Amino acid sequence: MVTKQSDHDRIRNSFGENKMLTLVRLKVILETNSTMTVYRRLKSLSYLSSCSHRGRFYTLADIPEFNDMGIWSFQGVYFSRWGNLLQTVRCLVDASETMAEAFGTGGYGKRFSG
Repeated sequence: MVTKQSDHDRIRNSFGENKMLTLVRLKVILETNSTMTVYRRLKSLSYLSSCSHRGRFYTLADIPEFNDMGIWSFQGVYFSRWGNLLQTVRCLVDASETMAEAFGTGGYGKRFSG
């Protein structure tokens, strides 16, 4: 029987070589057909799913080198320190409005409110 620790080692080694993986590839690495097994193993290692490509790609939280906006791009796939695309857009809009208010230019939301 494969132990949880050896699963973690295989996942970490695979991410060390590839930086990002798909669910299909992770199932092969873990030798399972169970999506839930993959998610349980990823969760215990702290992971991120891509905010582009419909969240198809995964990476470990300690791999990305985020830019000033909290975005990391690897081979055309984007990851965000804030999570999925909706969460990322909310954070960027909130930051934009906060900056606009700080500089006295008003928030973008005020321009479009009726």
